[in-house]
Amino acid sequence: MIFRNFGAMNYYVPGYLALVASAFGLISLPTHLTAYRERGVLRRLHASGIRTRHVLTSQTLVGAALTSIGAVLVVALGMPIYDVRSPASIVTVILMFALSTLCFMAVAAYWVR
Repeated sequence: MIFRNFGAMNYYVPGYLALVASAFGLISLPTHLTAYRERGVLRRLHASGIRTRHVLTSQTLVGAALTSIGAVLVVALGMPIYDVRSPASIVTVILMFALSTLCFMAVAAYWVR
């Protein structure tokens, strides 16, 4: 299907990038942190001098790294296989992806606090 001289995958790939960010931020991160809380891991870490916010920050950074790896894989596979066009401004796409990833992580952090 062609819409405005772009194939369907040119619209799906950005959606998949958002899906990668939202899946980690809204599903994986809260699940991990809630499991830490239920098993008493956060309490033990706090007793050893590690603050909860440091655990949250480290988990967020790991999530952002995993999300970025997932996004690179989606783009790396999407461009050659599905003939996806590159965006006009790659820097803008990277900045917006980073912003959306951080927003999803912030929602997760708010839920588990």
